[in-house]
Amino acid sequence: IYRAINESQLQDQVSQVLTQAGLDHRREAIAGSGRYDILVGRIVIELKVKGSANTVERQAMRYAQMPEVDAVVVVTTSQRLAASLTGHTGTANMLGGKPFHVITLRTT
Repeated sequence: IYRAINESQLQDQVSQVLTQAGLDHRREAIAGSGRYDILVGRIVIELKVKGSANTVERQAMRYAQMPEVDAVVVVTTSQRLAASLTGHTGTANMLGGKPFHVITLRTT
């Protein structure tokens, strides 16, 4: 159960899980003119506590179009956002020709 109130807290919690799993990762990794919340190898993890599906999808698409990115994962505590994102992307968990997944974390 995740108790994140904001994306910074969610980033702390997800980073802790990745560390415990032995996965090397970088937080706030520089990406062109922006930043990836978390980068695990060539996989971008974008963290969202709230936001519109259209905005998050556009951001994920920008990441998917980067040559150094192999996959994009959105981790959210919002069931509504997750449902909207999976409905928007449609085709077999792909976005911009790369694997795309949405993970919803249970909150209290």
